[in-house]
Amino acid sequence: MKSIQWKLVIVYFLLLLFALELFGVYMLSSIENYYMTDLEENIHGQARLLAGLAERYFRDSPDQEGLQQLIREYSLLIGGEVYLLSSTGVVLASSPGVEEFIGRRLVQQEVISAIQGRSGNATRVDFETNQRHYYYAEPIASNDETVGVVYVSTPLQLIDSTLDQLRRILITGAVLTLAVSAILGLNLAGTITRPLRKITDQAEAMKEGDFSTKIDIKADDEIGRLSETFNALSDRLKESWAELVQEKDKVEGILANLTDGLIVLSHNDEVLHINSTACSWLGLERGKMEEQGMAVDLHWLTDDKGFIHLENGLILRQRRLPLLQAGQKHGTIIVLSDVTEQQRLDKMRQEFVANVSHELRTPLTSIKSYLEALIGNPDEDPKIKNRFLSVINAETDRMVRMVEDLLVLSRTEDTQSQAFDLQSIEEIIATLAKQVEVDLKNKRIDLQFKMSSHLPLVRGDRDQLYRLFLNIVNNSIKFTPAGGSITISAGSRKNYLEIAIADTGIGIPQQSLGRIFERFYRVEKARSRRGGGSGLGLAIAKQIAEIHGGNISISSQEGKGTEVVVTLPIAARQKLRVGRASKGGNADV
Repeated sequence: MKSIQWKLVIVYFLLLLFALELFGVYMLSSIENYYMTDLEENIHGQARLLAGLAERYFRDSPDQEGLQQLIREYSLLIGGEVYLLSSTGVVLASSPGVEEFIGRRLVQQEVISAIQGRSGNATRVDFETNQRHYYYAEPIASNDETVGVVYVSTPLQLIDSTLDQLRRILITGAVLTLAVSAILGLNLAGTITRPLRKITDQAEAMKEGDFSTKIDIKADDEIGRLSETFNALSDRLKESWAELVQEKDKVEGILANLTDGLIVLSHNDEVLHINSTACSWLGLERGKMEEQGMAVDLHWLTDDKGFIHLENGLILRQRRLPLLQAGQKHGTIIVLSDVTEQQRLDKMRQEFVANVSHELRTPLTSIKSYLEALIGNPDEDPKIKNRFLSVINAETDRMVRMVEDLLVLSRTEDTQSQAFDLQSIEEIIATLAKQVEVDLKNKRIDLQFKMSSHLPLVRGDRDQLYRLFLNIVNNSIKFTPAGGSITISAGSRKNYLEIAIADTGIGIPQQSLGRIFERFYRVEKARSRRGGGSGLGLAIAKQIAEIHGGNISISSQEGKGTEVVVTLPIAARQKLRVGRASKGGNADV
């Protein structure tokens, strides 16, 4: 069915079938209308005549015997069943054989119409005989009043049988006509499709690179002119193909060993060459791109921007050079270099320098202002001098802490030189509790512990882990009002140790939770500076946790408190035995 020959035959067949069907319907309808018109004229004339003759039997009161005699004389002329009805629709007389209807009331629509003074007719199917009947009712008028009705019913069997015979004749003729037309249509379609099949075979050969075969069609029509044009096109394609192969070999020889991403576009924006590196970066298939790729498929390269930012995170530097042949530009060479890491390092360096400069500028400005006040007023009140010196000392301590935090960040980033040992989180937490005991007492904060017994060991650097938990606890102490509480809980889950530090402090707004681990980020900068924070504590904690193969998460609700959960991987069982034995014990885990 995919062949154009069969499509032509089917269309021709359907058109002929439609024409025959339309002709048959029109002819049958015309013949039926002719017979029905003749029948109706005959029935109507006979009914009117009978109505005129029956009028005298209704003048005083209906004469049923006279009406019955009148029907017997005229029923054979009408050729159907005849009824004479009263003005109320009651049968007064009927044709021989249907006397059982005498005395019954007929309420058909045509009868009601005749009682109202208008003749009526209808065609219905008799459900007992399954045949059509024609019904006609003619009013009997006397002194401009309807005194009775002539009701005639005649079967349409003769008309229906004639139409059925004509229908069979038409169907037989249509089948024979369609069969002959199908044979002729196949031959006609073949004269069109055979030359097209030759052209298709030649196109298939050209697709495989064979341009030697020619189409030999001598017809002087549209198909003949098409074959001549196709032969000319084959010669042109043969020449173009040879030139294309030559140019491709030349480009491949020049660019085969390049390590950067490289794309060569023709002056028609076709992809002439693309190396594997560029395909890997851009997520493309090299063979498909070199066969049918176009510049529109490389929507990343639609402009001359120096840098391209891909969705996979890569940043490529783009350089465009003209592809010259015989001194003329025949395309464009695009060289791509991966500068993702360089851009990332540059951005980090710029952000880090900007953040450090910003954070150091504030305390230095404060120190300079107070020093200028002291130098400008050497005889200032000693109390004011002491207050100024206290502020200078506090700002100096803040800068020292910031520098120390920066050194810690620098050391923790050097992960290759880290040598981890087995560590006990219980001991680290106990040491931390003693360290912050004075701060807790000064703020009247209650420190509680919910530690599982016999916590497994972890592998890591003790100083770094201590700094991790100290930063978190210090934050809880800073932002928990007097009389509050801090709870440290720890337990193992599968292959990880979970340490949760929860407080009843002021909490963190929901919009700030996503940035809380960024370097130098503060929820409220003024409040953090008053507390001496540098904005690096949680960033250091997160980096230490990740270096140790763990993770850190935070949840908070303003006014109710904050909970920080640190997850660290548990050391392997064999390594635990070795580590504990090295301390002089033989405890098993």
